[in-house]
Amino acid sequence: MEAMSKAYVVRIGACVVLALAVCCGIVAGGPAAAKDASKHEPQLSADQAEYPLTDITQTTDANGVIWGKGMHNGVLREWRLQIPPKNPKPVPLYAYFHGAAGWMTKYDEFDGILATSNERALLIGKGGMPDFDWDRDREDFSWNAGNDPKYPRDLDFARKLILHVQETYNVDTSRVYAAGYSGGSFMAQAMAAVHSDLFAACVSWAGYLTYWESTFPEDFNYKPVPILQMHSTDDGMVLYEPYEPDPALVGAMVNFQRWLGHNGCDSADIPEGKPNPKGFIEFAGENCDAPALHYQYSNWGHGGGDPELAFEWALQFTK
Repeated sequence: MEAMSKAYVVRIGACVVLALAVCCGIVAGGPAAAKDASKHEPQLSADQAEYPLTDITQTTDANGVIWGKGMHNGVLREWRLQIPPKNPKPVPLYAYFHGAAGWMTKYDEFDGILATSNERALLIGKGGMPDFDWDRDREDFSWNAGNDPKYPRDLDFARKLILHVQETYNVDTSRVYAAGYSGGSFMAQAMAAVHSDLFAACVSWAGYLTYWESTFPEDFNYKPVPILQMHSTDDGMVLYEPYEPDPALVGAMVNFQRWLGHNGCDSADIPEGKPNPKGFIEFAGENCDAPALHYQYSNWGHGGGDPELAFEWALQFTK
């Protein structure tokens, strides 16, 4: 278990997921809440330089799934988009970030829920970093959620891909949501932190927002984004409790406390948990600039709680 935990963190620290497939990271203290949203613009350090998404080609298969390719910072990137055909009105968009050992062709519990909907769009990008930590006979990819300059700039790629979809399709730009599982949870939370101007809310399962101090600026000019994070106490991969040998594994509750601070809640102390009939304990910040919630499960292992509930929760928010 110890070896698995360490290997997992190495993968996350070197990559980002967009779903689009995405994950993320934050440092103690984190970004200050920007009260004036009109002044919010992403602030990037020198090693976070922006790159255009060019040479885009897209094909539609027999099932109506749009498969795209394009170049970003010299790297060929790929993605998958499912959007209701001939939608007469703009639809919400979920940018879903796959797990560290996942890839964009895998249909799992989460994107399966979204793919069957005729009222929303699902974008799944392919992580830019080859995942060498799994003994498998297939090619897997992870996400550079820590914005490590040695690897493809997934945070910027994800942003450019979302903007491309917004400009090309009938998407409601006020209802774009970041979502991710496991490694994609790190990425989704990182996207919400670094590119908060894009998102109306963020939902994630079994992951943290972990800042890599050497590659992230201290102040993203963050505009508070509603955040819902689900995690199970018996998770053996991304541990619920802090893992002292590796400071990146901060634990679910420390992660939640950081979001309480980022979202301007009255207190960063852990509030009293309230049992929910759906089988989890809900922790919610009070008087926040944007909601910050944590759903604690006890028997999901390295799973995702109730993704359908989470997606529906996100839909109540617009930006």
